[in-house]
This record gives sequence, C-alpha cells and structure tokens, in this order.
Amino acid sequence: NFQAKEICDFTGRLFVRNLPFNCAEREISGLFEPFGEVENVHIVLDEKLKPKGIAFVQFKKMKAARKAMEELDGKPFKGRLVHIIPAKRQP
Repeated sequence: NFQAKEICDFTGRLFVRNLPFNCAEREISGLFEPFGEVENVHIVLDEKLKPKGIAFVQFKKMKAARKAMEELDGKPFKGRLVHIIPAKRQP
C-alpha cells in the first residue's frame, strides 16, 4: 500500500514477524544485506528473555528497506514465511 511504502522510505526501518524463535541477529542481517547496508537488527524478547519471533531491521538507506520489504514479504526463511511491514522510527 502507498502509505506503507512512504513510511518505509522515510524511516528505513522494517518490522519483521513470524521469524524462527532460534534465529540469531546475524542470520537476519544476512537475509536483508543483499538489499543494502543493515545498520541494526533488534530481536524482540519476552519477559523471560526468549525471542518472540519478531524483529526490527534498520537500513542505512531508506530505499533499500523498501526493496527488501517488496522482495522478502511472504517469502520463506528457515522454514517459515516471514511477514514484513514498515516500522516507525525508533523512539
């Protein structure tokens, strides 16, 4: 959708869900790096400090985030279909 792509172009940050729970930051970076330089990957943890299967990926260039979202949303990663939407800037 148009608004989602605009947010992605503005922030360069993506929200990724349905990730495997045993996935490491370097594996997520490896998935996204073909689209551009990844500045940061943040895996969200629950109250027991276990991964929740979601992460935020911050690209250096905003257009790279948009391309990654368009190419990877709904695609398999380590046996699961990942879902990607643009994220607002980190508070």
